[in-house]
Order: sequence, then C-alpha cells, then structure tokens
Amino acid sequence: MGLLDETKKKRVGKKHENPLANHNIKKEKLPVTSLRLDGDTHAKILALKNVVAKRNLNNMQIITEAIDNMIEDLDEESLEVFDKYYRINIEEKVDVLKRKGEY
Repeated sequence: MGLLDETKKKRVGKKHENPLANHNIKKEKLPVTSLRLDGDTHAKILALKNVVAKRNLNNMQIITEAIDNMIEDLDEESLEVFDKYYRINIEEKVDVLKRKGEY
C-alpha cells in the first residue's frame, strides 16, 4: 500500500477543511440549546404548525424558517452587520466548548 492510499484511508469520513467548510463544521458541532418561550409565542408556533400541517414541520423548523425569512428581508448593510455578529457568536460558542473539552 502506497503513501497516498494510507493517507486516503486516514481521511475517510473526514470533511475537507477550508474556511467555509470549517464554519459549517463548527455549526454542526454546536449542541442544541433550550429556549424559554412565553405562552403567547408558543401558541403562535402551534397555530402555524396547524396552518402548515401539510409540510409536517416541527417547532424548531417553524422557528428556523421564520428567522431565515427575517434574515432574507434585511437590507445589505444590516445583513453585513448580522453576518459579522453571527460569526462572532459561533466562534464564542466554539471557544466555550473547547474550554470545556467538548469540541
């Protein structure tokens, strides 16, 4: 077995590492968090769930879609600010996980 074969064997299942892939890898490794909602907001989510029942969405998918729609509606300047803070937040969460030895 040649060196290339050994290297390929070691890399099986590992993702290609580049700055964009690394960001996605970081997002995938973040643990799920809990979010406390007031009763009114929870009722709205459940109502939306019934309205879009054909799509078979869970609560998280409804929230994610709503947030994604809000992000799409941002103007270019606001989107740049959002992206900046979003990346900072991801890095902070990864740093916390690294300090805990969970990343």
